[in-house]
Amino acid sequence: MSPARRAPAFSERAFYLREFRGRTLAIACRPAALREPRRLRAVVDTLVRNGTRVLVVSSSGDALRRVVGDRVVEEREAAPIWRALRREGRLGVCTGNDANFVEACCALAARWRVFKLVWIDSGGGLRVGRRRLSFVHRDELRALLADTTERRAPLLRGIDRLLDQGVEAINLCTLAGLREELFTYDGSGTLFTRDRYIEVRPLSIDDFDAARGMIARGVKEGALLRRSPAEVDRALSAGLGAFVEGRHLAGVVSVLDYPGSGAGEVACLYTLTRYLGEGVGAELIEFALADARRLGLQQLFACTTNGAAARFFRRRGFVRVARSRVPDAKWQGYDPRRLARVRVYARETAGA
Repeated sequence: MSPARRAPAFSERAFYLREFRGRTLAIACRPAALREPRRLRAVVDTLVRNGTRVLVVSSSGDALRRVVGDRVVEEREAAPIWRALRREGRLGVCTGNDANFVEACCALAARWRVFKLVWIDSGGGLRVGRRRLSFVHRDELRALLADTTERRAPLLRGIDRLLDQGVEAINLCTLAGLREELFTYDGSGTLFTRDRYIEVRPLSIDDFDAARGMIARGVKEGALLRRSPAEVDRALSAGLGAFVEGRHLAGVVSVLDYPGSGAGEVACLYTLTRYLGEGVGAELIEFALADARRLGLQQLFACTTNGAAARFFRRRGFVRVARSRVPDAKWQGYDPRRLARVRVYARETAGA
């Protein structure tokens, strides 16, 4: 037997390309955004090589030709569009009217039922003050529309209608930020979905690549303790993942049991930057507490040298305790330099 090939390192771009493969993605942009078509053309080329079908929608046929060549149509019906996409992989669809561009694009996206519509806009994603809203579900969008002076309210109302009509996801970003928005977790704009899909469940073996990549990212950023491969394996086996839209891994945590002590450790807790404001970390902690009760543990503890992490645990009901309050096994082989700085936080699981 030949030796097994080593699995390639996890990458965000590869993850998203797998998600997009075999599906139809639409990109809507006004002609002004296509004066410099190189960026959009490069993204479309990447998607088509990946096996993703791409529709580029604009109000100008000339602008579209800068991106997709002569593959520009005024067709509206889904079946002929589908046949043309099977041949070409990419297609420009001209709405012919810039005055009602939002309405025209929304009507087309709803008719085609694309899984994702990317809206290119010079204003980029939504912001509240200086904070970017990277993830917005429909109820949040409607609350914003009820109390907004946002100049793009007509566009936001169109996005609301599309979510109702079955489009799974809509991205709003600048052309300069398109690649980052499509191929990275952090994104550059705002992702709109119908529901707030945060599902926490045990990691499956098929989630381990993404989870390992996320833990490695946390270590590189200094947010997580560097662990041996065996320790990472243990964390993966005991891991919980938070999944957005049921598919996108947004955060991980593990509950490590110390047999005979009645205590478990919150380990490898990490959430992606894109979802920091979505309560993913808090959701993971609640499930970790439930997991600890299932294991018969009376206490969960966490160790950190990071001030932001310490504040997070305090907000979740953890209190600082002496190092002696956790199992001795925790400190065996522990880095003495880190030991001098580490803070321990604990929470009882009863009544959690």
